[in-house]
Amino acid sequence: MKLAQREKVGNQEIYELLGHNELLLAQKRLADDKAGMVPLASYQSAVVYFKHAKNEAKHQEARNLYADQKEKVVLQKVSIEISDLPTKRYFNEIKNLIDRLLDQEPTFPYVFLVHNKEFLKPEEELPSDDNGTSSMFRVSIFDKNNNSKTLQSEKERETHSKFRALAFQLQTFILPLMEGLFRKANQKGRMDCAEVLSFFKYLVLPMFRNFK
Repeated sequence: MKLAQREKVGNQEIYELLGHNELLLAQKRLADDKAGMVPLASYQSAVVYFKHAKNEAKHQEARNLYADQKEKVVLQKVSIEISDLPTKRYFNEIKNLIDRLLDQEPTFPYVFLVHNKEFLKPEEELPSDDNGTSSMFRVSIFDKNNNSKTLQSEKERETHSKFRALAFQLQTFILPLMEGLFRKANQKGRMDCAEVLSFFKYLVLPMFRNFK
């Protein structure tokens, strides 16, 4: 944009060219992108560019192409196999931690879940793109209805990276630990439903509300 403005090219003309470029990129990738995500992201960008260009006809065309492509997107699942030995060792460590927690005073497991800094890291300690490469790539995210959103700013991409790290931590450590802890504690008569609900209501939910 700055280069074009220096050459005295109008903003609307720039956005018009950018919109056409996105349509060409989408058309080129339709044949070889089986998931269909790259064309979808390009159509989405074209919608924005033609809107800035005030070209209503092309804006509507891009919207229609985006809507059609959204129905064709196939979000693929990537599976990673982990050998049995490291997996067993990992879950044995969680099991041993649960046993140690339940050997303490009745309130200790709750204190651990809330105050242990390694359990749920604060936002500033979550890993992000420290090497600065995020600004070199366009990141698109999709919801369950295949609606896409392109993360434009570096701050958006960094926040997305941190929440992915948090989601990974939740799925691989926090949820297995909490499930095993509550189940075993209930079997031993150490926790009941009312205690667990109170724990989530008064201690856990406020923590997530403060996580921005």
